[in-house]
Amino acid sequence: MIAVHGGVGFRLDRSLSVACADALRGDEVDVISAVSSLEGNPLFNCGHGSNLTMEGTVECEAGFMSSEGFRFGAVGAVSHLKNPCCVAKAVAVTERCGRLIAPMVLVGKGAEDWAQKQGFSLCDPDTLLTDKTRQNWNKARNVLEKTGYEEASSMDTVGAVSINDDVVEACTSSGGIILKTPGRLGHCTVFGSGMWAERRKGRSVGVSVSGCGEALTRADFCRSLARILLKRKDDSLPSEIVHSFFEREYLNSEMMTPIPPDRLYAGVLAGSEEATRPSLVPIAANQLEVARTNLFQSSSLVRRPSSHLSLFLHSARLVPGAPFALYRQTAFDSFVCVLVVDCLPVAPGFLLLAVDQFTISWNLSIETNLFQMAHLSNALFALLIVVIGARYEDKYDRTKMPWDLRPIQNYIGLWSLQSTTGRSRDLPPPDQIDFAINPVPKFGARALNITHTYFQNGQVTRHDYGYMPVKNATRRDPRVHVAYLTTSSEGWSMMEQGQVKGNMMTFHLKQFLRRSFDVGARNDLEIREFERQFEMPSYNQMIMKVRAETNADTEGFTAMYKRLMG
Repeated sequence: MIAVHGGVGFRLDRSLSVACADALRGDEVDVISAVSSLEGNPLFNCGHGSNLTMEGTVECEAGFMSSEGFRFGAVGAVSHLKNPCCVAKAVAVTERCGRLIAPMVLVGKGAEDWAQKQGFSLCDPDTLLTDKTRQNWNKARNVLEKTGYEEASSMDTVGAVSINDDVVEACTSSGGIILKTPGRLGHCTVFGSGMWAERRKGRSVGVSVSGCGEALTRADFCRSLARILLKRKDDSLPSEIVHSFFEREYLNSEMMTPIPPDRLYAGVLAGSEEATRPSLVPIAANQLEVARTNLFQSSSLVRRPSSHLSLFLHSARLVPGAPFALYRQTAFDSFVCVLVVDCLPVAPGFLLLAVDQFTISWNLSIETNLFQMAHLSNALFALLIVVIGARYEDKYDRTKMPWDLRPIQNYIGLWSLQSTTGRSRDLPPPDQIDFAINPVPKFGARALNITHTYFQNGQVTRHDYGYMPVKNATRRDPRVHVAYLTTSSEGWSMMEQGQVKGNMMTFHLKQFLRRSFDVGARNDLEIREFERQFEMPSYNQMIMKVRAETNADTEGFTAMYKRLMG
């Protein structure tokens, strides 16, 4: 099992996805070859494409760790190494000579001289520069000269984690923060801060982190997080563990007093494997006024973070994962967001995604960075993203949740639909109408909650209009599914007015059914029958019944998900 991430960045570039996927290709890919691939790509802040120092020079750093003997090696402040991660591993595996202690960290000219003696070739520092890094450097210098304050900049350290035959390896590589003081060392060179790899009592954990190096070093970040994950109880929720860790040890720790709050970024890739269930846990946590990360999508009014998940399944074939979006608009100024995605390889090319979604402030946007996964077994694959700011609003009252939904209350999810504009008879004319459909997997059934968000006079208003359980109409024919939408008269009026009516609602519901019950390849599922019926049991309530028959059998999905939930 191996995964690579592109760091906590501030860029939107589709080629990032291609680059991360390319880093995982090959018959014998490992963390060093994967990170080396990113170091050679100018899109990433490492190797060729690194941020420039205050003097306009490149100073790279990288670290490597293996669970075998807790071997660790790092190099820092190097300007003549094309692939510093390779030298970092060489430092880690170097045996001591006689009574001399082998070094763990080498920096500057000493690191470059040592690398040359070990057979590594040196490069001209100018070959590590790009036009883009020069432009970013000039822009940052101008901002600093005009405002006296350094603009929040790219801290997107790249990294990789692998678990193979009971051996855990982790690697990070970075060009550091832009306009850094020459000679500055980041978390990549600090034992326990930039990465961790350990195996204990049948459980393996590998961690690679990206973010503000000074803050991560103060937190002893990777070692602290890894050891909490190693010691966690079998029935504990990873989301609760990580949430608590970020709040206690990172965001609210006294150790972070010297660090500006708007620089407390952290993006973590953690791999975990047990004897019965390997999993990979990418985690991203940010506290930003506006987080503009690698897979960030925006409109003029609504900022929507989104992510793509790709995996290697079975014969190491790269399978693009379904895109999913995390967003919610409220009037809050801070947020907590937890996303849990379980990918169940029910059939080749199919992944089941279940999402745990909380509220995000409308004027804030957070997203996990670019993650590409490799997964060569048929076991559970878990994705956990934690975004921590301050308070959060839980959309569901879990104490009142129906008993048959409580076993999966931590898998509440969100599908975002396309925005549309229009006017409502019962609501103030909105600048933009936005719908979000929230499915809850329930042993072969799901539930929907339709949310309407509109903007007026710079304010954001959100209304929840419907609750829709989606279930199999009959166990004898699992291809038939029925959905019921219960909505208020106000909500129904909103749906029927403007552009949000009739065919638009049918399209949205049809898309949901397609996403919810697709057990084949992405484009080979057709909904054979789709019809709607309407009932009005009371003056202020209307029920819309939707029936869809597909050409795919979801019985296998239902059985596997039921076994998963115990």
